[in-house]
Amino acid sequence: MQSPLKPENEKEKKYIELVYSMDSPLNSIEDLLHRKKRAAVRAGYVEGEQRALDIMDMKIETVNQKIFIFLKKQSSNKFMKLISDQQLYYKMMEKVLFLQEGEDESGLTKAAKLSREADEVMKRINVLYNEIFRSQPELMKVAERNVTKMLAPEARIKKNLA
Repeated sequence: MQSPLKPENEKEKKYIELVYSMDSPLNSIEDLLHRKKRAAVRAGYVEGEQRALDIMDMKIETVNQKIFIFLKKQSSNKFMKLISDQQLYYKMMEKVLFLQEGEDESGLTKAAKLSREADEVMKRINVLYNEIFRSQPELMKVAERNVTKMLAPEARIKKNLA
């Protein structure tokens, strides 16, 4: 039996499930951008396809609404917060990189301030990973790997040396 969804809607649905589902096989990929790229390809988009890029950058309001509805149906405020914080962190770090490019003092000062704020978001992400995945023993190792990967480089080195 053929699906009643249009092919584009099927791709969007698959992408949303792969990126935002608590049970997604891609949850072991802690880098949100990398996870989004993998999900887009697995959902049937051609790598680099403009529509996929727009969806990943959350530029299509109808898809954003579908994502929000999907997250609400997941019945997990914590998971919704985790996904939102991951998106926020990604956008903050993207802005930090652009602010540093000018290398004028005000840009560097803004970048340093935003970087410190991003550190606080990262702490929330790590806490949420622990809260969400600790109650699911089968996902505990994945969560521990992700939390370790999400530590600052200095903290990762220290943890690996311990």
